[in-house]
Amino acid sequence: MKVLVHVKEKCIPVSVGNGDQPVRWLANVGIARHDDHQGLTLGLPVGVKAEDGSLLNMDSTLVAAKLTDMQHVWVTFKGAPLALRIWCPPQLKPHACLVCLQTTRTTPSS
Repeated sequence: MKVLVHVKEKCIPVSVGNGDQPVRWLANVGIARHDDHQGLTLGLPVGVKAEDGSLLNMDSTLVAAKLTDMQHVWVTFKGAPLALRIWCPPQLKPHACLVCLQTTRTTPSS
C-alpha cells in the first residue's frame, strides 16, 4: 500500500506495506523526505488529517485509521499559521499534488 503524504507544498508518496506502522511514523517519514535537511526546519508534527478533514489518531496504526492505497493525508505542524492548520477540502481549493496531477480529484473519495 502507498499513502500520499502532503507536507507543506509537497506531496510525498510513502510505501507503507501492510500499514502496521503508527500514523505518527507516516508523518515523520513524510517530513524526513520533504527536503535535503530531513525536514528539520519544518517543526514538530502535531497531527495528520485525512481527505475528509478528520484528524487521525497519531498512535493508531495506518490500518486502524482506515487509510487506503493512494489516499492523501496532510501533516500539520506546531506553530503553523492558522491558514496551514485549517484543512480545505479539495473541491473548494484543489491541491497541486505532483504525484497525482493526471488524476487530480475534485471531491474526496467515499
